Amino acid sequence: MNMMKIYKFFLVAFIALITVSCDLDYINRAEITPDNIWNEKNTIVAFLNDIHAVSIPDMPVAGNNSDEAIIWNAGMPDILQGIIDKETTVSGLSYKTIEKINFFLYNLQNVVPEGVLTAEEKSQLEGQAKFWRAWWYWSHVSDLGGVPLITEPQDVVNTESLFIPRNSTSECMQQIFKDLDDAIAALPGTWDD
Repeated sequence: MNMMKIYKFFLVAFIALITVSCDLDYINRAEITPDNIWNEKNTIVAFLNDIHAVSIPDMPVAGNNSDEAIIWNAGMPDILQGIIDKETTVSGLSYKTIEKINFFLYNLQNVVPEGVLTAEEKSQLEGQAKFWRAWWYWSHVSDLGGVPLITEPQDVVNTESLFIPRNSTSECMQQIFKDLDDAIAALPGTWDD
């Protein structure tokens, strides 16, 4: 029984020592939070890599994507089956990746502290993002013609600001060409690795 009291005493003393000696204001700098993404080169590049991952086109591997193994009811175009309607032909006009690119470009220019990236690194990251923004706008314009051009992050709290009218096809093409020209100017002709 006496030994049990000694163990309890040492346990309480040990817990008290740990509690007193711990710094409760510890900030984990390795944790990925919205505040520290833009303070580290690797997390900035990881953010852009996520844009690359969702933007790179898929390689069709199913047999019905070739001329040798068409499944007639899944591989034939809707127009040949006579089933074109609003539900089967609506284009996926998603701005999710465009918004992510705009957010990346804004933060790259306005939030990243000096010294985190060299001017060349910053320029190359911006060029890659602008290429993908042109890519996504081209996919929308090729399906629908003029679409709303959004080149800055939107304030989702202000719902009225989210309703943007369509731009003309020529205005969209001008933005696509501008983004591509900016990307060409910022990116090297070849990569070393």
